[in-house]
Amino acid sequence: FSPYVYDVRERVQVGGEMISQEDFAARMTEMRPIIDTFDDSEFGPITEFELKTLLAFFHFAKSEVDFAVIEVGIGGRLDATNVVQPLVTGITNIGLDHTDLLGDTHAKIAFEKAGIIKEGIPVFTATQNTEAFAVIAERAACLNAPLTHLVEGTVSANERGVAFWNLAPSESEQTANLNLTTERREY
Repeated sequence: FSPYVYDVRERVQVGGEMISQEDFAARMTEMRPIIDTFDDSEFGPITEFELKTLLAFFHFAKSEVDFAVIEVGIGGRLDATNVVQPLVTGITNIGLDHTDLLGDTHAKIAFEKAGIIKEGIPVFTATQNTEAFAVIAERAACLNAPLTHLVEGTVSANERGVAFWNLAPSESEQTANLNLTTERREY
């Protein structure tokens, strides 16, 4: 589940394939009675992002996926995707994006991003800003979440596995490959 560029269906993919137009329509039709109940609830109408998040989760369930990679919208702490209890959490490099919503410093933005960290769940971060890393490390420590700091071009190993990342040579500088190897499999 990720933001889209050209087609809203890009947000929901299983096995690298976008949700079909037919499945998109069928899932939305099936969810409609539930969605309508929010209009008069104490929470108010469902937002567009919440609707798309619900659609993704519903499609993943119907498709019986074993694992899903879920990307938060903006921030993380108050994001609709934060209901997930993940197997692992990843926080990419922290930039000064969405400062009107998340704060005007790396530390403030990191606080919002670190809101996705869960009790005891391993966290990987590639943040390069020292203030941002300190915020993430403090949150991870408070929640007993093992933290691995990934530094470009290095391997990080602990009892849970090995992680390595490097910028993809043919991609833009905003794209990175992340490989995780555990006792059970490589991702």
